[in-house]
Amino acid sequence: MNMVTQLLQSWWDLIYPPYCAACEATLTEETGELCLSCLTGLPVSGISEVENNWIAQELIEKVPPVSGHALYSFRQGNNIQRLIHNIKYRKRPQAAYEIGLQHGAVLKSTTIAQADAIVPVPMAAKRLAERGYNQAQLYAEGLSKTMKIPVQELLLKDTFLKSQTKLGREQRYQNVADSMHIPEPSLVVGKHLIIADDVFTTGATMAACARLLFDAGAKHISVVTMAIARG
Repeated sequence: MNMVTQLLQSWWDLIYPPYCAACEATLTEETGELCLSCLTGLPVSGISEVENNWIAQELIEKVPPVSGHALYSFRQGNNIQRLIHNIKYRKRPQAAYEIGLQHGAVLKSTTIAQADAIVPVPMAAKRLAERGYNQAQLYAEGLSKTMKIPVQELLLKDTFLKSQTKLGREQRYQNVADSMHIPEPSLVVGKHLIIADDVFTTGATMAACARLLFDAGAKHISVVTMAIARG
């Protein structure tokens, strides 16, 4: 960064101070997208194991056994809800990458770290053009950096889906499954793949992605998310 750029950045920060992507307090230290308080105090998911946990149990109706993990706990009105909202709708993509770095450090000592590739949940071209980035992709890149596992875009989304928050789990699952395809199935065969997304809610998206990958020949699937919504 040259001197002119530094001066412009300092001027911009003076007028529009950078704020924490979670609690939205002004950032006073060089701690990335989150303040020191949030870095150490955001609500963790409480999921300590990756096998046969709540995530795996939620998916067992649709797919063979999977391993899974979520870093944070998403609840109505908490700072994780605000963090995810800011990542998706207020142009804080770097926060998704940084969460991936943090989560990857947690997962390095688990069986998930034995995977062959990380597969971000895809985003339709229309939504990607509107937002400018896929937060699941950035999260996956953070995981990849820490875990030393490559990111592969093995799933593509063909159809733009409107909000599904009012739909039942089965309808959401079917809609998501019908909206995606695997362009190169040969890259899936025999692999242990990690599916990465922002929030695990009903599990419909993860189940649909896992089902497609299993049907294409994947040997094992792990699912990881920045946060999980329960209760």
